[in-house]
Amino acid sequence: MHEYKKNIKELFEEMLVEKTSEKIDEIFYKLEMNLKEEGLPNLPMKTMGGKVVWDDIITENGWRVQRNSFTRHYRILNPLDIRKGWGTEEAMISVLEKLLRK
Repeated sequence: MHEYKKNIKELFEEMLVEKTSEKIDEIFYKLEMNLKEEGLPNLPMKTMGGKVVWDDIITENGWRVQRNSFTRHYRILNPLDIRKGWGTEEAMISVLEKLLRK
């Protein structure tokens, strides 16, 4: 390979790695922010209300943020014991605040 072609190839590879790395960082940042604000993907489903392995952390207007006694993850239940979200404590408090503003 000619020297100038090699240099162009190396420069292109460096640019590609740099841009890809920036994009990956951006994607992970957005994912992290979403997890903090919205929690994990949720399929709303009826629960038994958390009478055994769940501790109520916050209760307000029938809504409950609960922590699992074993796994230590959090969820939010509406007044009908339907799970509306799950994830970190920070995310569930954020979701609760949004739900109560509606």
